Formats: sequence, C-alpha cells, structure tokens
Amino acid sequence: MNTTITFQTNDNKEIEVDINIAKLMIIVKSAMEDADDDGVMPLPNINSNILEKVMDYGKMWLTMTDEQKNDIKQATNNHTEWEKKYFDIPQETVFELIIAANYLQMQILLDASCKFIASLISGKTTEELREIFNIENDYTPDEEQAMKEENAWAYE
Repeated sequence: MNTTITFQTNDNKEIEVDINIAKLMIIVKSAMEDADDDGVMPLPNINSNILEKVMDYGKMWLTMTDEQKNDIKQATNNHTEWEKKYFDIPQETVFELIIAANYLQMQILLDASCKFIASLISGKTTEELREIFNIENDYTPDEEQAMKEENAWAYE
C-alpha cells in the first residue's frame, strides 16, 4: 500500500503528501479515482506554497492527542500557541488557506482558518473592517449617516 500520494499544484509542482494527511481531505477519496496513470492527482486550484501550509497543519493535527484535538474543536475564540504561530502569516495567505481547505474539504483546517479570521474581526468597527479587508468606502457621508440611523441596533 502506498504511504504517499502525489499532488500536482497549479504552479506545476508535484508534491508528495503522506497518505494520513491526505486522508484528512475528503476530496482525496473521490480524487484518487481521477488520478492519472502516474498516480498524480491534479489540484488546479491550489499552489505549492499553500499546499505546503496545508500539509503543515495536517502534520501537526496527526501528532495531537484526542484531547488536544477536542480542545481545538470546542474552542470558539481561543487558539493554541501552535495555531497562533501557524497563523502568523499574511492575511491574504489565510484567505488562500480557507479557499484551499474548502476545496480539499479539509474541515479541521477550514474551521481553524475561519476561527482565526473571526478573531481578527471580532469587535471591530466598520472602518476597521474596511481596512482589514481592503474595502473602499463608496458611500457619501450623508448616505453613511442615513445607513447608521436605519441600522442603529448594529452600532450599539
């Protein structure tokens, strides 16, 4: 039985992944059937740098005890020290991880990444959120004031 599976990323790099990490990805079950004759599974939506980060999370997950895994799953706002270090990356990379985890159907990473973003935006003002997500304010001051008045409950 193979102990690794080879993925080809969208930047044409072939990366061998431990089969136990690959099994954390639901897409692998169906994708293995689609692998070419060389046993290489294409990942057209993921680049090699992001796949490496996905593998890092999978490696760490596999070394955790069931109690540690349960603590991570149950925590709503807290992150382990390892997760804090893991997510000490550019915000754009976290969003790429969310996209990759969703594509790969790797629920543990999708949950952790979304929880991280949620912790970034919790308690932020509209202006702070615009800055975090690089969103341009296209409302006039009058339109913005009218919206705040209509939705006063959201600003309490």
